[in-house]
Amino acid sequence: MKSKALAALLTLLAAAGCTTSGTTLGTPNATFTGGAAGTALGLAIAGEDDEVEGALIGGLAGAALGSVVDQSRPRDCVYRDSAGRQFVAPCQ
Repeated sequence: MKSKALAALLTLLAAAGCTTSGTTLGTPNATFTGGAAGTALGLAIAGEDDEVEGALIGGLAGAALGSVVDQSRPRDCVYRDSAGRQFVAPCQ
């Protein structure tokens, strides 16, 4: 059980280190983070005989949920005006 908790913690830390705060279109951060968190949770919850299945099911469910959350967030785009200045505004 100790190794499961350690593996889950390391996975979550790795996922947290890979996320960025930007809202760039097409960035798979939420999908990756959801998949990593789901894998860690599935591994932690599964019994000793079902660790692989728990990790796979948790990872797939987490990635799907992360993707849905990512698609529902508003996106910002970078625009350039006629003077060449850049500004950020909601995508149209």
